[in-house]
Amino acid sequence: MKITESQLRILIKEMLLQERSTLPPGVDLYHRSRHEFKVGDIVDGSHSSRFRDMSTVEKVIEIGRVNIINSEWKRENPSFYKTIKRKRTLITPEPPAVDPNQKPLSRLNCVYASLIPRSRFMNYGKLYRVKLLDDNYQITNSMEIDRLHDMISRKAHDYDYQMFKENEAAITEDLARWFRSDIERYFQEPKIDKLNLQDIEVYARKMQVVEAIDEKDKILSGDSFISSEPITVMANLYVDENTKSKLKQMFADIGVEIEEHDWKGYKVVIPANKKFTLSSINKRIADKTKKPSSYDYDDSKYPVKDMKINFEEYPKIYLSISGGVTDRGANKIYKDIRSGKIKKVM
Repeated sequence: MKITESQLRILIKEMLLQERSTLPPGVDLYHRSRHEFKVGDIVDGSHSSRFRDMSTVEKVIEIGRVNIINSEWKRENPSFYKTIKRKRTLITPEPPAVDPNQKPLSRLNCVYASLIPRSRFMNYGKLYRVKLLDDNYQITNSMEIDRLHDMISRKAHDYDYQMFKENEAAITEDLARWFRSDIERYFQEPKIDKLNLQDIEVYARKMQVVEAIDEKDKILSGDSFISSEPITVMANLYVDENTKSKLKQMFADIGVEIEEHDWKGYKVVIPANKKFTLSSINKRIADKTKKPSSYDYDDSKYPVKDMKINFEEYPKIYLSISGGVTDRGANKIYKDIRSGKIKKVM
């Protein structure tokens, strides 16, 4: 069996990273983005993290990070008694302000990368090989942050919306205390092994682009396509009531048929030779740490969970198409692209 240079490089990297929690000097990292970068460009958090950093979950995790640093400082600087004006007084030192660059490194305003190109972040856009600019970085297991996001989001939804907005600072503090051990576990840098290699993410304040990797043969978010035959799919559209009332005519004006089907969403017919853009694609990523179950379905047969498409005439209206465990919808579009029935517009 022949092995390509790229495969050999990844195998060597896997061997180098076994049972490590730090990175070898000059290690290659891989960053995906919907932004266009050139070799030499500096990538920072402004390219990807603005909306993420505003989320309640990230605010809770940041409070938890500060609490970790403060707790460590208090262990090293415990309270003590001192006689003041003949009275024995307990002195509790106040920890200094926490810097975002202190370890564990703040997730806010950071750029993220993976250790291998075929990571679980394959749906996130164009691929760039990048390098760290200094030693101030954090290694984490992205499965842990997904678990944290899920738990914190569910707990936050227990609060009435108006009450939450009026008491957000106090509630986020409470949530950080509630999930303290989970946040601490997230910030404990993991041992890297073959099973979690695709899940590991590295984040830092800045990284530099070393190479823009050509993936013309891949199906990526942001790509545009044309089909030689009409495409009929069921889709969900999330628009305001004013736009919803005009939707059928708006799409008719660009040659696309759309008809509401109650709870099923909309039946959409895209005519032949009508260009559309794949704004996002959510492919299934196998969890190598999970034991196979008889209830599991074949990821290779139904590779796409869902996708969103839009048309250049209405760039802010997205059609959300489910893949599920069928050969219809998003999976059919994906397979027709792979087979060449639907062609990429270069």
